Amino acid sequence: MSRLLEEKLERIWKLYRAACPAPEPSAGFMPGLWAKIDARRSPGWLAPLRIWATRVAAVAGAAAALLVASVGMWQPQQSLEVREWGYVDVLAQDAVDQRDGDLWLLVSNGE
Repeated sequence: MSRLLEEKLERIWKLYRAACPAPEPSAGFMPGLWAKIDARRSPGWLAPLRIWATRVAAVAGAAAALLVASVGMWQPQQSLEVREWGYVDVLAQDAVDQRDGDLWLLVSNGE
């Protein structure tokens, strides 16, 4: 039985070699293969869109960075006064400014 399977396998290999001859090894094999693949591809309308999309994204990123940098340069300088207020002092001042609830009463009474 194994002899019969080996003969069938040999016959299959002979048919395969006849149908698909081995390519000749050369320097132009892969470029030729890619040329055939590219020739079968349809160019479509998405290829130019992808190219332009990457360019537009790069230009938009550069423009946004330039805008942020220019806005930062033209803002007036603020004083660098160091305040020694704590978190509770800031909350109390905010409550006074907004006249908000019990904190306003405590701060306005001096407690």
